[in-house]
Amino acid sequence: LFGAVTLVLLIAAANVTNLYLVRLDAHRRDSAVRTALGADRAQMVTHYLAETLLLCSVGAALGVAVAAAGLKVFLVVAPRDIPRLATVSLNWHSMAVAGAMALGLGLVLGVWPALRRGIDLETLRAAGRGQSMSPAQRTWRNVLVVGQLAMALVLLASAGLMLRSFDRLRHVQPGFSASNVLVFDLSLPYLEFKEHSAAIAFHRELQRGLRELPGVVAVGSASSVPLEGFGTGCSVVFRENVPYAPDEQTPCVSTPIAAPGWFEVLNIPVEGRAPTWTDVDQRSQAVVVTRALAKRLWPGDDAIGKGIASNGPKS
Repeated sequence: LFGAVTLVLLIAAANVTNLYLVRLDAHRRDSAVRTALGADRAQMVTHYLAETLLLCSVGAALGVAVAAAGLKVFLVVAPRDIPRLATVSLNWHSMAVAGAMALGLGLVLGVWPALRRGIDLETLRAAGRGQSMSPAQRTWRNVLVVGQLAMALVLLASAGLMLRSFDRLRHVQPGFSASNVLVFDLSLPYLEFKEHSAAIAFHRELQRGLRELPGVVAVGSASSVPLEGFGTGCSVVFRENVPYAPDEQTPCVSTPIAAPGWFEVLNIPVEGRAPTWTDVDQRSQAVVVTRALAKRLWPGDDAIGKGIASNGPKS
């Protein structure tokens, strides 16, 4: 996305430069007359700098205004689950970047005409006859046009690849179903639930009450939600009676705690059996591993009934 924004800015800068070259060609007679009447290089630089800086400043101000309006619209229509969406704002860093770009482009376009050689009498005559642009100016314009076309093609190809990747991500099967599933966060106060048994009793009673609500099919709970809290930390896992070889990398995986009903709520198929309240009451330490982890720990063998431990949470 940042590359796409950079390309758009470069295309806009090349377009402005091209338009300014056309404008300079249209004002060749004016420049020739000023020089013939005695205007020195410093006066011409001041004239061009004032003109270009004013135009670039107005353009930057309009760009910031459009960005502010577009940001408000984006914050209204954007999905609420975008990370750190509330922190997105048009701060002074954005203003500084816009001001620096306007100043830099204004200085380049303002000093450029003054760096050309002085306008002689022949140039004045040519301007009076309405002569077309010089070969050097035509070359620069062609270079800018080719550059704009090249960057536009790169931007178009990148946008197509991004849309294709987004479409593929939408059709990836994550291994669970989130349709018609309501999720909410719950944090128990530690002073009231110091004992493990008190927290378990609360969750069991909460699930019983939720199951009695009309329309509720299944109820479950877990320490994190798939694709939201996974991957923020990991625990090293060990196989029972099968030590790792010296050159074998020890797996470090996410170890969320799932209460009974969680797999049923998300329609996650489980080979063997899912955890029950009996496992919770007896602290059986029963675990459910992913297929990928099972193939990694016990390649070519059935993972059901195997022993596994981790340095993560145990309850």
